[in-house]
Amino acid sequence: MTTIFADSYEPDQFALALAAVVVSFAAWQFRVQFDKVRRPGVYFGKETSREQKFLTRQAKRRVQLACLAGIFGALMVAGLLLPYERHPKSWGIVWMTALFFLGWTGCLALVDFFSIKLHYGAELDRQRAEKLALDYKMKKMRERNLQNPEKTRHGETDSANDAR
Repeated sequence: MTTIFADSYEPDQFALALAAVVVSFAAWQFRVQFDKVRRPGVYFGKETSREQKFLTRQAKRRVQLACLAGIFGALMVAGLLLPYERHPKSWGIVWMTALFFLGWTGCLALVDFFSIKLHYGAELDRQRAEKLALDYKMKKMRERNLQNPEKTRHGETDSANDAR
């Protein structure tokens, strides 16, 4: 049986660099998001209680995302350094585990996305309702001003005189 690779296995340098970037980014995000979880008052102190709860839960999810991404990056490094022809079962287990963690990371990222969409969607709905109410009030005021132009003119001149 002939081997697929040469006896001296050289891992792909680009793939190793990519794995290093993944691990570095995961470590940085873990540090930032964990600080938000530890000190929510510093980061979210000026927000409403509802917003503070949401942002704290989001930071916890992102800590988990950073951990999962870091594990994926470490498994990616292990899979790249492990030669397939010498340890095919171990190589397969490492890469299947890496793919499992990558899938788990993707699912958690989708949960974070939909959580943000639901949270701010409700806020947008509230703002749209307020805008409709204000538009309705403005329309009523314009109609009233068109029906009674004398009061509007006198009201404008009185307020203009008061301003002088």
